[in-house]
Amino acid sequence: MRHTGKEVDLAPLLRPRSVAVLGASDRPSPGRMVIESLDCFGFPGPVYPINPNRETLFGRPCYPSIDELPEPVDVLAVGVNHTRVIEQMQAAARRGVRAAIIFDGGFAERGEEGQRRQEELTAICREAGIALCGPNCMGARSTSRLSAIPRGSPATWGSSRRAARS
Repeated sequence: MRHTGKEVDLAPLLRPRSVAVLGASDRPSPGRMVIESLDCFGFPGPVYPINPNRETLFGRPCYPSIDELPEPVDVLAVGVNHTRVIEQMQAAARRGVRAAIIFDGGFAERGEEGQRRQEELTAICREAGIALCGPNCMGARSTSRLSAIPRGSPATWGSSRRAARS
């Protein structure tokens, strides 16, 4: 899929209807953190764990690869090592993933090799029109439907959204 426009749609990143978690695990990891957070916040859409070594995780079927997901997803949470990210993002682009969050570092902050890796990642996302949060980030959360404001606060609901990168 070739993306010809200059703008990337952030809706899949900030208001996803479905999420796949690459590197899903029951061990402490970014993949586990994402699934537990989605469950805690009551995410209403399907969540697809991806791990070739597991049949199920957290009561859900586990898929061996991005290519074997039952549908293209809005967001791919990438919880694998930076050495595997390019290959996995190429699969995500082929599969029609609309947004990705990459937690691991090892890109431009790691010298020339990391810079080349980040340029390749950027090219894949631009070509496919994938909205990208990361690499080396803590994730994304839209508070338009969920609130992190304590109950009883004088703040009111609004449509404000914020995207940030660490």
